[in-house]
Amino acid sequence: MAVVTLFGVDHYLGKYGSAESKRKYDALIAEYLANNRQPPPPPPDQITVAELAQRFRRHVESYHKPKEAEKYRYAIRYVRRLCGHLRTVDFTPKRLKAARDAMVADGLARSTVNARVARVRAMFTWGVEEELVPAAIPQALAAVKGLRRGKTTAPEMERVKPADEGAIRDTMPYLPPVVQVMVQVQRLSGMRPGELVQMTPGAIDRSQDPWIYWPKRHKNLERGQEREVYLGPRCQELLTPFLLSPDTMPLFIPRESEMRRRALASERRKTPLSCGNTPGSNRVHHPKRQPGESYCAKTYNRAIQRAILRANEEREKAGEPLLVKWTANMLRHSKATETRASYGLEAVQATLGHARMETSEIYAEHNRSLAQRIARETA
Repeated sequence: MAVVTLFGVDHYLGKYGSAESKRKYDALIAEYLANNRQPPPPPPDQITVAELAQRFRRHVESYHKPKEAEKYRYAIRYVRRLCGHLRTVDFTPKRLKAARDAMVADGLARSTVNARVARVRAMFTWGVEEELVPAAIPQALAAVKGLRRGKTTAPEMERVKPADEGAIRDTMPYLPPVVQVMVQVQRLSGMRPGELVQMTPGAIDRSQDPWIYWPKRHKNLERGQEREVYLGPRCQELLTPFLLSPDTMPLFIPRESEMRRRALASERRKTPLSCGNTPGSNRVHHPKRQPGESYCAKTYNRAIQRAILRANEEREKAGEPLLVKWTANMLRHSKATETRASYGLEAVQATLGHARMETSEIYAEHNRSLAQRIARETA
């Protein structure tokens, strides 16, 4: 008798060496491999919401980018906490609404709540695909509509506005030299912070004017869309000193940024070298944190926030007005608004790489100065 043991369970295949036993063996192994060498799932009427969430979490972490996977984890956390002990067949629309109410109670914005509810529904839809959830469950959950503006106590998320140009200008002296270049390049090109920090010499086509930068990773890569960032003369002038590194090396390196910052501080030193500390004598020999080999969107934005904080500390001591806070993402909105005022909304879509015109509407503030001029002349 042919027998195969998987996860402590004996599977009898028939007479050893027979064609039937070999056919059953191949089918059993194929199912084992298709299930990623994991134990077979329990029947759909027995699997719990917590078990489904655990399997779905492994899926999103292997399928999605880390930032998107994190959004799914935040969403399913509510259903695991409230309904993890329930069977998936007992997860009704009312249970989903209870999880939605918990999100609202935590102070999440209306758009955030709607997005997380959609991700919970996506988890159950995936469960149907994996034969873990009956098909009727996600169909029933689809009846739970999104929260509507003005019909809920969930607050509205503030729209990201363009950065204040005066605040950008007054922050620049407090930024490290390399980050100053990064801010200027992003403000001129309108690229995303994540696209900026991954720039390499090899990703920039300098054979034509303007230069074309091809990000290897971008927001719409999974949708099969290409992303081109055009770099005009001012961007070219700013980037040229950084193009001497190898083609695969990031243009903007925190370690080099720190070296340039220290060199600039030494140049601005007012105390004679014969007095006080000599350059490098007061540094920690083995610091716990050292500058890395590349920026990410978070560290880039963190450098901006630290510069704003230092600028406001000095302004507060001098009794001057504080700078308005701005972020790296707001630079993209500034470029969109500027482009719309000069070239129209279609130019915003082309410059920022949006697939839909509606997205460009979100990024580009309306040209209020034009409306005000029309009102002065005609109203």
